[in-house]
Amino acid sequence: MARWRNFPPPLSPSARAGAWADGSRHLAALGLLCLSCTSGQIGGEVGYGGDATLESLGSCDVVEEVPIDASEPDLPVDLASIIEALDGLEVTETMAWGSEVPASQTLRPESGSGSITVEIRYVEGSARQLEREVSDDAGPLEAAGLGGATTDSALDECLPLLAFDAEISVRTDNGALDDTFETMFVARSAYLATAAFVLEPGKFTGELELDVDGDTRDDFSGGRFELAWADGQLSGRLSGGGSTSGDESVSSEFGLLRFPAGGCTEGHDLPASSTLVASAEDAVSGLEVFALTWPTADTTELSLTHELGHACLMPWGTTTMVVVPTTSQVESTDGGVDGVWDLEGTLSFDEQGEMTGIELGRSEFWAWEPADFAASTGITGIAVGTEWPATFSFQLSDVVGDEFSAQGTLTVLESHPIPCDTAPDAPSDGGGVAPGCAGDELVEIGTATLIQAD
Repeated sequence: MARWRNFPPPLSPSARAGAWADGSRHLAALGLLCLSCTSGQIGGEVGYGGDATLESLGSCDVVEEVPIDASEPDLPVDLASIIEALDGLEVTETMAWGSEVPASQTLRPESGSGSITVEIRYVEGSARQLEREVSDDAGPLEAAGLGGATTDSALDECLPLLAFDAEISVRTDNGALDDTFETMFVARSAYLATAAFVLEPGKFTGELELDVDGDTRDDFSGGRFELAWADGQLSGRLSGGGSTSGDESVSSEFGLLRFPAGGCTEGHDLPASSTLVASAEDAVSGLEVFALTWPTADTTELSLTHELGHACLMPWGTTTMVVVPTTSQVESTDGGVDGVWDLEGTLSFDEQGEMTGIELGRSEFWAWEPADFAASTGITGIAVGTEWPATFSFQLSDVVGDEFSAQGTLTVLESHPIPCDTAPDAPSDGGGVAPGCAGDELVEIGTATLIQAD
C-alpha cells in the first residue's frame, strides 16, 4: 500500500466531489504583484521611496531600475503594446462590495452590489527594466517561490521584469472611493500586467469606513488595492480591515471589493474574446474518451462530458497558465464509474501563446464515510473498506505536440490516523519526542490507469 499524505482530508459526507489539487502541481501561486505601492494620493510617497532594494517579489530583490524605450524590438515582452492598451483606458464594471465582511462588523457604505469606474493614464517616460536577484533573506524553501526549491534554482525566477508608472483614478457608485493614485504596473508577459497600491486611513478620498467593535467609530486600518490587466480584461480587488486598541483589542482583515462581480476569486479575469480562453476551453472539452484499466487488469471505456466554467489567468511563476473549472459527467461502460465531479483544467502556454501542456483533475481531497463513498462519488470499480473514510484522486495530463496521448490515473485512498507519539520514559541526550498526533495519512487502496482513445 502506498502512503500519500500526512494530513487529513476534510470530511464531507453529503458533498459532491470537489476539484483536484494533489501534490504533483508544479507551480505555486505567487499572488498579485506589487513591486511599488503608493501610500496615498498622487504626490504622496511612492512605496519603494526611490530605493529599489527595498522592494521584492517573493524572494527576489529589485536591485536596479534601468530606463528603457518601451518600443525596443528586443524586449522580452511587447511593452509598448501593453502601454497602448492601458493608456487612456476607462472601464466601468460591476462590483461586489463588502460580501466578505463578517456580520459582526459594520461596513460603510453598506454591503451590496454596485459599479466601479477605473481610469488609467500612462506616465510618460516611466518605462524601465527591474533588475532582480535572490534575496539574502530567502531561505532554501522559499528562494524560488515554488516550494522545496534551492536558492540556486531561484535564479531563473529572478529574471528582469519590465515596468511603467501610471495614474489610476478609482470611483465607486456608492461613494466608498473617489480618488486618484500613482503606482507601477509590471508586465509579467504579453498577457498580464499587474499593479497595486495601499489605502491608508485619512490619505484617500471616499466614504469607506469600518466599525469593528460596534462603537460606531471608524476603525479602518488600511487596505491594498490590486489591479490586473489580463489579455484585455481589467479586474481588481480591495482587501483590508480594521483594528482597535485598548484592553480588548480587535483586528480583522478580509476582502472588501472585487470586480467584476462574479469573476475569478483566484487569478485574473480574461475576456471572452481571448484566444487563450478559446484554446483552453477547446483543450478541456477534447478530453472526452479514455481506455480505463482497473487494478484487476479488466478494461473498460471512460467518457467525460464537460460543462465549463469561467476561465482565469493565473499568476504562477513566469509561465502563462489558464485555469478552467468544469463540472463533468464521468461514466464507464461497465458501470464502475457513474458520477458528477467538479474538476479543474490547467493549461500552460508559451511566449507566443501556443499551448504546451494540459492537466485536468480534482483540486480538493474531500473524504466520505465508507457507507457514503460510492453514492457520493459514483465509483464502485474500486471497493473501499468499512472502517476508514475514503477519497479519490483523478488526474489527466498531456504534453502538447509529443507522440503520446493524454494519460492519467484514478486512485481511491483511505484516510488512516497516524499513531500518536508517546513521551519517552526518561530524557535522553538526543532529546525526546513530544506526545501528540501527527494527523492522518492517505493510503492508496487501488489505482486505475487511463489513456486517451484514438
